[in-house]
Amino acid sequence: MPIQLDWKQLDPPILHYTMISPWTWEEFFEAVAETRQIIDQHGFTTMDMIIEWGRTPRFPPSMLSHLSNLFQRGQTRSRHLHMRVVTVATPSLVRTIVDTLIKIHPKMAQRIIFAATVEEAMTLLEQPPVMEPEAV
Repeated sequence: MPIQLDWKQLDPPILHYTMISPWTWEEFFEAVAETRQIIDQHGFTTMDMIIEWGRTPRFPPSMLSHLSNLFQRGQTRSRHLHMRVVTVATPSLVRTIVDTLIKIHPKMAQRIIFAATVEEAMTLLEQPPVMEPEAV
């Protein structure tokens, strides 16, 4: 499968996505749906994610619009779930898009972290979260 999901740990929960080229947005959104099912089944109120890009030198079309939609949905969902996302080995295209989207959705800035390796990502996630979820 071009997008692999793996639990790095369960308490606190950290889900590791490995993006492997070639992948499609349909496959990506299937992985997101699977993640949402896991969140709902376990009743998680906090969960962190690591998205590892090192094995995906090529991207499917419409990267900006799909990531923008994820940011918009993430702001809404994040009121109910505290989540940090660490993006690992981030290609410059993805980094540029994410930096731009953070300017548009500044509340997401404290939820997005960049790391060079998965090990660094795990170390960063050991730190307490910078922000608390908003009141509903």
